[in-house]
Amino acid sequence: MKLIVKYGGILCAITLIMGLLLGFVNGVTQPVIQQLAEETRLQSIKEVLSGDITGDEIIHEVQESEYIDSIMEYPTTDGRGFAVTAVPKGYGGTIKLIIGLNQEGVVTGVSVMDMSETAGLGAKAKEQKFLDQFLDNNTEINALTGATVTTNAVKLGVSEAIDEVGLILKGVVK
Repeated sequence: MKLIVKYGGILCAITLIMGLLLGFVNGVTQPVIQQLAEETRLQSIKEVLSGDITGDEIIHEVQESEYIDSIMEYPTTDGRGFAVTAVPKGYGGTIKLIIGLNQEGVVTGVSVMDMSETAGLGAKAKEQKFLDQFLDNNTEINALTGATVTTNAVKLGVSEAIDEVGLILKGVVK
C-alpha cells in the first residue's frame, strides 16, 4: 500500500512539473505563432490584390453570407482592392480562403490559407492552376477529379465574396 502511495505521489509530481513546463513553453511560443500567422495573412492579401497596398485597411461588415468571415478594403496603386476571408465547408472541414477583388468587383486572386481536405484529391485545391480558374469572375470551373465537394466549397466562397463586395460597390453597405 505504501508503495502505491509513493509511486502515485511521484507520478503526480512528474505530471505537475510537465504541465507547468508545457504551460511555460506555450506562453513563450504563442506570441511567435500569432506573429507568423499575421505575417502569412498579410502576405496572402498582398498576393491576391492587384497593385501594391498604399494605405490602411478599412473593415466592412458582412451583410448576407454565413461563409464570409471578413471584408477588408485597401487603397492600392490600381485603385481600391478588397480582401475577403471566406470559410466555406469542404469535405474535410472548413476551407479558409482569401479572395482578392478589384474596384469593379472582379476577382484578382484566390489563396487557400487553411484546409484539411483529403491528400491527393481535395488538397489539390491549393494548386495555383485550380485557383487561377476563378480569376476575372470566370464561371466555367473544371472540378477537381474526386473532389466535387471541395470544388463546390471554393466556388461558393468565391461567389459569396463577389456578392458581398458587390453590395459595397453598389453603396448598399458602407
